[in-house]
Amino acid sequence: MGNSRLLLITPQVRSRESYLLQLLSELVPVSVMSLRPAHRPVEIPGLFPAKQEQVRSWPWLWPVEQWIGDWTSAVPGSCSWNLIKTLRTLQSRDSPPRWIWFSGASMAGVVSEARRLGYRVIVDHDRMPSAQVLRDASTHWSHWVRLPEAWRDLYYERRRCERAHAVVTSSPLYAARARKLAPETPVYVIGPSVQWQQFQDDREPCGSSLSFCGDLEDPAQVQGVRWFAEEVLPRLRAALKEKAPPVLVAGPEASPVLLDFLKHHAISALTWKKHDALAARENTLKCLKQSMIAFIPLQQKTSGAQFLLNAMAMRRPVVTTSKGAEGLQLNPGREIWLGDQPDTFTSALIRLIREPELRAETSRHAHLRLTEDFDLEKTRRTLQGLLHQL
Repeated sequence: MGNSRLLLITPQVRSRESYLLQLLSELVPVSVMSLRPAHRPVEIPGLFPAKQEQVRSWPWLWPVEQWIGDWTSAVPGSCSWNLIKTLRTLQSRDSPPRWIWFSGASMAGVVSEARRLGYRVIVDHDRMPSAQVLRDASTHWSHWVRLPEAWRDLYYERRRCERAHAVVTSSPLYAARARKLAPETPVYVIGPSVQWQQFQDDREPCGSSLSFCGDLEDPAQVQGVRWFAEEVLPRLRAALKEKAPPVLVAGPEASPVLLDFLKHHAISALTWKKHDALAARENTLKCLKQSMIAFIPLQQKTSGAQFLLNAMAMRRPVVTTSKGAEGLQLNPGREIWLGDQPDTFTSALIRLIREPELRAETSRHAHLRLTEDFDLEKTRRTLQGLLHQL
């Protein structure tokens, strides 16, 4: 791909963006433009290390842009206006970026302008929220007030997917939705993946703990840990009594309040600095080596897929919720165990704790599925093919 460069535009660098940057930086030079400071480290070592800039805009105008989107591009000081100005400046340079990757519907309002300037535009549909908002709004009549928000998001999703050169999603399920929105636009699945071969040397006999590893700065993941400690753990300990296994929660930058909460519930904690990539890998492996079962108690859609796949690679059975496994299309009761209510989540854990043969069978099926559908090399080839096509 020669000296071509890629610009990733995102509201904020979080788990998915960090994952994409790791893959992209192996193929092309990457720059990052975000609305807010990075939530995760951006300086990723690789063949082409990623660099970051922050978009300057009026903070008070951002909520307005969420609603009227594309039309704020003519308002000086708005995020869209500053993005267009920056893209024009980059285009006038000797070696402008070839690709613009929009990660998030809210920052893809300048898709048409980017195309007119000659960029090859990729829109990440994984950050498009209308389907989730529609589901939430339809659960109860008191949530119907969110229907206008969902219709607005759906309108922008369709416009931006139709105007992009390509759409990227994180799963075949989301890809099917993207194809309905924009039948003429090519859709590629760049989902979570893992280099499972690297876990073969690290794999050891199962430990004795129930383990969770995640981003302990993410409110959704902290909420899930609290739900597990308050709703699931008392039921588990009441059922198993002295045979109840110890619980370990690991992740970067746990707050003192969360650490006190975990201590109060007799849960062990393992934490490290969030920008220390080496410590993250070492402690994630340590957490998995100590685990008998990995649990992911997410109540909201957020990023928990990487720990789930790492656990599958280490041949640890996983118990999670529908939100924790959303988009992965794993077979419940065969490759993964699901429980959305405290009783069902507890029952799945108890059954796996009491039946070693079931743990081994679940781990075997999960590992086989991992090697077939979540292999990092396959994802790299798909991403490379996408960039070559554009």
